[in-house]
Amino acid sequence: MAYLTGPELDKLRAVIIPPNGRFTDRTKFEMFIDGLAVGQLPGFPEIDENGGFAEFTKRYLDEVEAKQAMPFLLRSLAELFQNDNIGMRSDLLDERLLDTWSLLKPGDVDGQTWFRSYTPGLAYDKSVKSGLFEYFAKCHPFSCEVWGEVSDRTKEQIEQSSHFVAIMTQDDVAARVSDQGAFVSAFEDWRKSVDEHGLRRKRFILLLFGPAAVSWWDKWRMRDDFGTANSPFDDKSFFVLKVPDVSGDLAKEKDAINWFLTNPVARGPFGVVVLGEPTAAAAAAAASPLDGFGLVAYLKKRNPLLVQYWQDGWAATKRLDPGNREQLFRSEPIFVRPTASKDATMGAIKGALIPSLFSALGYRPDEFQTAKETAGRFKRVYWRPEGDWPDMISAEDGEYPLVGPLESIGATLLNLAGFKDIPGTTIRTRFEDLPADDPKRHLLSASLQGLREAAQQEEDDTVPVSLGILPESIRKFDRARLNIVAAHDQRVAPGDKQRTISHFEDWDAMIDRNLATYFPGHEPKVLRIAVLFQNFDEFDGLRFAEGLTVNRWNLLKLRGGPGAWTFDEENVKFLKGTVDEMLQG
Repeated sequence: MAYLTGPELDKLRAVIIPPNGRFTDRTKFEMFIDGLAVGQLPGFPEIDENGGFAEFTKRYLDEVEAKQAMPFLLRSLAELFQNDNIGMRSDLLDERLLDTWSLLKPGDVDGQTWFRSYTPGLAYDKSVKSGLFEYFAKCHPFSCEVWGEVSDRTKEQIEQSSHFVAIMTQDDVAARVSDQGAFVSAFEDWRKSVDEHGLRRKRFILLLFGPAAVSWWDKWRMRDDFGTANSPFDDKSFFVLKVPDVSGDLAKEKDAINWFLTNPVARGPFGVVVLGEPTAAAAAAAASPLDGFGLVAYLKKRNPLLVQYWQDGWAATKRLDPGNREQLFRSEPIFVRPTASKDATMGAIKGALIPSLFSALGYRPDEFQTAKETAGRFKRVYWRPEGDWPDMISAEDGEYPLVGPLESIGATLLNLAGFKDIPGTTIRTRFEDLPADDPKRHLLSASLQGLREAAQQEEDDTVPVSLGILPESIRKFDRARLNIVAAHDQRVAPGDKQRTISHFEDWDAMIDRNLATYFPGHEPKVLRIAVLFQNFDEFDGLRFAEGLTVNRWNLLKLRGGPGAWTFDEENVKFLKGTVDEMLQG
């Protein structure tokens, strides 16, 4: 299995050979290799001296790949380039160093990482020179062009990064063939990065240079796949910065980014105020239900103390004094305005709502500008059970025009308000990944899905992971009734019993360490499965022996041969019974 893809090998050759590389000729490169640890890298290939440095480098890197020594070479090159950059500001680091860093697998990188998607050009150069990204000086950068192809490596880099920075220009908008690539993958990962409170955990900064980029974003974010209809934006962890002119001073933008990155994301739960029709006349005309289509009762089941319902006609009866207003604002309330009208537009509802809401909150007409700066920053949800919002695209940041049945909208609001976690899947399964072309990968995935099906769980949540990104899954273990972690010995030599045990000890320690971190005193249920592809004859029984450190791991042994691989029937039967017991316990 190749460590680097073809384009990645091209990038590596570019940091080695002239005119932009570190080495001026073959002799200097050979001297560097000779100075490294003996035995880690292959010897030099036999090649005609007239073939040139570029051809020599290509042949040599192929042999490094064949020996699976690429990670060692990359780290050695990165150390060399790092020494070249001693004393340099982080925003001026040699591009060769950054390119070499980007080729390392996420699991090989120590410390925090961030992912940036940009297309080289004026906007990015100006951003770097203005120090917009100084916050990330001590973080390892992963990079990809805005619409760059998303390889398996890029996906891992995105999953492991806790911060995303994307720079979008009018050239990027014009160059796109479809809305795919690294930016979209990073955006999707951000959308899914929900913490234990239902709030966004990762941070995303989007820089929009020029009106074309701003216009594209405003339209793109409102589409069904990415807009507020399905997954409302949490504006406390997603920061959009619109820059009309890249040639101007970016000092304000730098301050804004630093403020965003250094201020913690507010934690829920937040208050929810469900608003009836502002006036009694409007209520009669709309035949408005008394409890917001059942939404009030739905939400109060989860958190009755933080849910209010302002009944129809509240514009004439509701006036909060400053003390009550301050108490409400402490909960950072979300205002929800349901409507049954089939002809309603968001603009019309908003136009009638805002002045009445500001008055009900106790602001005088001459204080409406203050109200806009305070109450106006809270989220507003406009909900209709059916139909469409014809002016949905006019929604501003912090406004969510939603359409759907009570259960769907209720779940969205629970998530947005940070109420008690919405019950997730019955079983969440994570297994140690294998190469995509390895038939054992499909066998393992299918067998783990079989455990889910045996437990009569329809929704599939079976995902491959590496040990490095396993903590990202463990954070969410309390959102399932049972969590399955399956590791395997595919990379262990046959007959190496001790190395097999050590491999599962590594996974065991990672699981225990993160459970203690995220769930002190109330650990969720975890079923550990040791998949024995190589050393199935080295261990007897259905679990590792009691005397071993990994005795909590249940065994799943390979049987058969190429083209007829299967798993031990007794192991499978025992695992199904264990799943049933743990779900019922």
